[in-house]
Amino acid sequence: MLTIYPFSKATNRENMINRIWNGEVGLGWAFWGVGLGGFALPLGVLLFWWMLLGEGSSFSIANLVFIILGFIPTVVVWRTASKGAMNFWKKAAKVVIFFSVLSGFFIMVLAPIGIFVHNFRKALTPEFYENTSLLTDNAPAFFRRHTGIEIPEGAKVAHAVYYRRPVMDYEFGLHVILDASKLNLREWIKTARPFGEKLKITKPDRGLEWNAEGLKCNDVNRPEAKFTMPICGLSGAPIWHIKHRLRLDRVVTMTVLEDHNLIWLYETSW
Repeated sequence: MLTIYPFSKATNRENMINRIWNGEVGLGWAFWGVGLGGFALPLGVLLFWWMLLGEGSSFSIANLVFIILGFIPTVVVWRTASKGAMNFWKKAAKVVIFFSVLSGFFIMVLAPIGIFVHNFRKALTPEFYENTSLLTDNAPAFFRRHTGIEIPEGAKVAHAVYYRRPVMDYEFGLHVILDASKLNLREWIKTARPFGEKLKITKPDRGLEWNAEGLKCNDVNRPEAKFTMPICGLSGAPIWHIKHRLRLDRVVTMTVLEDHNLIWLYETSW
């Protein structure tokens, strides 16, 4: 009578896994099928690029996966090389494993250091961009995303500036100045609802949340000066103005200079 063992396949699978883990397989199969050529090398290359390109949690996850999954083929090949193979191939396999582990150690240590140095140098390098195609092309989306309304029909982007100060906490400012000379600005002021609210005459204070930094106020001979100088000259006098706080240290403001036909949107973080 044929006896059926329902768990025989599972048992055979477990036995095979135990044999592989204990190094009771051929060295060539272990090296190329489980180890360097078949598993560890592609995994190492993939995770190395993941670590270089990743940040924050993804970087940590890549390191963890690299350690866990890289440990398995290393142990398998090393144990297999310690058993039943010619002396030369045993030593050769162990030499490869040794240098693989050594290089992996340097990757794990030096890659984070290199990324930290790169980010540190970048954080301490000031940035300044003015009227680039990226800034002007993205200005309508920037305006819509922050205010909840479209750039008014008849207005156009006259000046756009992005700057970042050389500090670790990424202090920056982004100006978008609209030329509203072909717009009935008074009517637009009455109907516009930036940030979901009506514009009001207020007396904003110069400071971290409202300033002309990055507009090159000292250069009055530039073509852009006709758009920047009115903003540079603003004081605490009453003006159409509204403020929207994104968080404690990040604010977006809209100021309408009716006498100069300008709409000024400014985002800053400090």
